[in-house]
Amino acid sequence: MESFEIYSNSVGLPSKPKNGDHVGHLVLEDEGLVVLAVADGVGEHFCDWDASQTTIRSVLQRFEEGEGDLELRMAGAVEFAHQEVQNLQGESAGAISTLVMVVWEIGEPECRFVSVGDSRVYRVGHSGVDLLTEDDSRTVPVKRDGKIVIIDGAAAFSNAITAAVGTREPLDLQVETAEFPSGGMMALTSDGCHELAGFQGFVAQVFAHPELKKAADTIVFGQNEAFGKDDATLALLRRTDFSEKEREKYLKVFRAGSDFQAEGLLGHFMVRVLADHLNQAAGVPDSKSMVQVLDYLKERKLQLTKGDLSKALGNLKDDGEIETKRVWDRLVGMVLGL
Repeated sequence: MESFEIYSNSVGLPSKPKNGDHVGHLVLEDEGLVVLAVADGVGEHFCDWDASQTTIRSVLQRFEEGEGDLELRMAGAVEFAHQEVQNLQGESAGAISTLVMVVWEIGEPECRFVSVGDSRVYRVGHSGVDLLTEDDSRTVPVKRDGKIVIIDGAAAFSNAITAAVGTREPLDLQVETAEFPSGGMMALTSDGCHELAGFQGFVAQVFAHPELKKAADTIVFGQNEAFGKDDATLALLRRTDFSEKEREKYLKVFRAGSDFQAEGLLGHFMVRVLADHLNQAAGVPDSKSMVQVLDYLKERKLQLTKGDLSKALGNLKDDGEIETKRVWDRLVGMVLGL
């Protein structure tokens, strides 16, 4: 089983000619590294899309080419992207971009991250949703024709970026380290995503869901489609690795019929453990164990992926018993959504 899952999506505002955000990732298997990055073209520049695209392409390219100390390698990649965006010509000249970047050594209990601008990195886990980055921005009054805009008798304010990739100012980079435990998730966002009302609650729901893509598309980007006011980008890295000791802890709760949430266990881990248990039972076949798994999932409102269900059907041996046939029919119905 893979030890991690990656999700990324970037949706442009329909009223804009091009999406000003960009997202990318690398899986460097030889080095055991995963890299995610999100960039957001800043301001009203017509070619904001070129700044963010250049930022992601450059930072991933230079990181992949690099070697040695990871923090120095990350900083060097961001500096390279800074220069590449500065060098944009023609209509793109002067365009700038935010950037957040996360690097994880597969299996390690921590990851590294760096931030420029107001795109963000969140850590999602047992304790909830924690913001790991600080926005490089300040509050300034909104002006129109040189005058401060007044709304309902009060001055209107907005956030102004104080640091960005591609400006003529040097970057004050700080590569930081954060705990990234087994089962946890890192979320990288542009402001159009994390400024959605209720975003932290939405990303917590996505974290607990066994199907990362389905949940993120439905929960986060469904809200963005209805209420979004800007380009929105989200990249997720969720750890799916667990030890044999952890597996037995989950199975113990399952066998006792206890509420996994009351025991402080993760929903997406419980689904993974029970999917493995179901497949083992299907190979025997042990219809009683399979029914117990399916009943527990139903009672606790957990769902197996269609891939899990198809795998169980493929492993299920036909022993001619009526109970095995009933399990088969039940699995087929679940695949078909019946």
